[in-house]
Amino acid sequence: MTLRVLVVIALRFYAIYFAVTFVAIMPTLLLLGDAAPQYRSTEIIVLVGDLLMAPLLWFTAHWLAKSIVREFDSTVQFQMTFENAVAFAFVFLGLYFFLTSIGGAVAQFGGLVSEAHQYPGVPRDTLEQRAIILFCRPAITCIFGLASLLGSRAWSRKIANLGPKA
Repeated sequence: MTLRVLVVIALRFYAIYFAVTFVAIMPTLLLLGDAAPQYRSTEIIVLVGDLLMAPLLWFTAHWLAKSIVREFDSTVQFQMTFENAVAFAFVFLGLYFFLTSIGGAVAQFGGLVSEAHQYPGVPRDTLEQRAIILFCRPAITCIFGLASLLGSRAWSRKIANLGPKA
């Protein structure tokens, strides 16, 4: 396997990272509404950045890898097939998403359950909306992490059948 193929794999997984971040932020932005305009503008900036970066990295990965590696494109000597390298990347990405979001998802789920009991004077709709907004992002990221972990072998086989084009 060449160094350029490994760089393409890494760049494409960064694209997946940006896509997952986009999907995780979208419910927060939709639920936020006009409640907090200072947070809404920040969320929109991040959302637009993720929306632009995901396809940009995905579709320019080969060109970027060629530019990054240049004359140093040598064959990397280790006993790993292309399919195993992609499976490793899915497992790594899945672990990253899962482990960085599981704590927040559990904590926010606890807040979602107990929110109404903590603030008896605040309207229940407002509390539920706030709790759901805080729960969505870590929960979605956690789900994508689990999906990446559990589907790593099947997805890597599909990608390997397409073959490296670097």
